[in-house]
Amino acid sequence: MAPSVDDAFPVTEIGFGENIEGVLCYALGPVSATFFLTKEWNNNFVRFHAIQSILASITLMLIVFLIPITLIIALSQQALDMDAINALDEDEIIKFFSATIGVIIAMNVLVIMAIAFLVRAMYKAFLGERYKLPLVGALAERWSAPPPDGPVLIYDG
Repeated sequence: MAPSVDDAFPVTEIGFGENIEGVLCYALGPVSATFFLTKEWNNNFVRFHAIQSILASITLMLIVFLIPITLIIALSQQALDMDAINALDEDEIIKFFSATIGVIIAMNVLVIMAIAFLVRAMYKAFLGERYKLPLVGALAERWSAPPPDGPVLIYDG
């Protein structure tokens, strides 16, 4: 007889299978991950995926927001210094805008890769696996580890 879904993935306190909650941790980024982190703190599988989702989503948001802001500031400084722009020859202006376009393309490639990793993490969570994302997976694994058994003695006097 084949095992049922409940046997393969235990039902959590909220009432979903832990694999479904692992997927939902990635659905709305830090919002859904924080919800499941606070509601399912005792479930190590859900806690791992929630922490990893928070770390990955915040990293992705920083990439998406900081790089364009940096480009805008650089272009603004260049535009404010009109004498410098007038003094540039045509080759330097082409190099400047080519570099800007290159950074925009690289940022888009990074975002597409990050989304692909998040989709893969969702798929692996659905299968019940703990897939560690690059850069943030090891940190999420360490932070989601269960606390040591028994009380921690601070003073043994």
